[in-house]
Amino acid sequence: MQRASKVVRRGRRPWPVRHRMLRPSPAAPESLDALAARVLPPLVDEVVAALLALPVDAQPHAVKPLRKLLGKLRDHLDLFAPVYPLAHDWRDLWGQLRAAIDEGYGHLGDFKDLYDSQDVKRREDARYDEAELTRRRDAVLAWRDRMVRPAHAENVRHLVAAPAIGSGWRKRSCLSPRFWGAPGPKADPDEPALTNLARLVRFRLREARLAWKKAARLRQLDGHDARATFHDARKRLRALVHVLDWFPELSSAPSESKPHVQRLTELVQRQGKILDRLNAADGGDTAELEQKWAKLRRWATRHHVDDVMRELRGLVRRG
Repeated sequence: MQRASKVVRRGRRPWPVRHRMLRPSPAAPESLDALAARVLPPLVDEVVAALLALPVDAQPHAVKPLRKLLGKLRDHLDLFAPVYPLAHDWRDLWGQLRAAIDEGYGHLGDFKDLYDSQDVKRREDARYDEAELTRRRDAVLAWRDRMVRPAHAENVRHLVAAPAIGSGWRKRSCLSPRFWGAPGPKADPDEPALTNLARLVRFRLREARLAWKKAARLRQLDGHDARATFHDARKRLRALVHVLDWFPELSSAPSESKPHVQRLTELVQRQGKILDRLNAADGGDTAELEQKWAKLRRWATRHHVDDVMRELRGLVRRG
């Protein structure tokens, strides 16, 4: 009788374990409040540093970069206004800051106008009434001293670094009509920052194009209504080209948008030179203003400004 062999059951050799490298999930798109908390604090620091560097004997022509920087902060406050609602005690800290920045922007503008209104080729040729020069400079310096007090500057930085997260955002009332304050898109906490901003810019670009076409039909800028129309068209366009310059990712094709933004920036600058003459103390020479305005309209036609606005709007990203 054949002896049955003992069957030994051996454990199976385990397969080598392969540790699969899990791809990290793509980061969630940045929200509007997160973008505000990222970009506003360093901008506030830059403004405070520039204010501290302002000399007590500053000349009108020298404050242009500072005023431009202050305008950038003001536009950023307006652009991100929805994420800075009223405080729990009903204080409007954003509104107070916005009003303070606007006050300084006005003081700097009044001071700078002493130079711009003269339309001189060289700074050395500018002539000032010493009493008026001192009065306007003192207004700038007094405002500057309030803004750069250490406790105040720290409070401002704390405010802009802590927007409301996801809910309780500010409503449309009291906001800038250049951005969220006029009928049109509303900021949506459930949408990414770029989606919110792109939707806003696309809508306002259409309005800016219509405002420019209305202004370009004017033949003279010698009345209050005509000048208001001209100024409104410039302010609308200036705000939007700044946003597209600061946030090129709002375009679906930044390399294609860039020359359009540059062309419209040039238009805004040319409008600014006419505005300087309109703001001159004597109102500017009527014949000279008509000449400059006609020249600008010809330039705009030659460079197809209306088509540039239309094409740029089409390049702003969707979704």
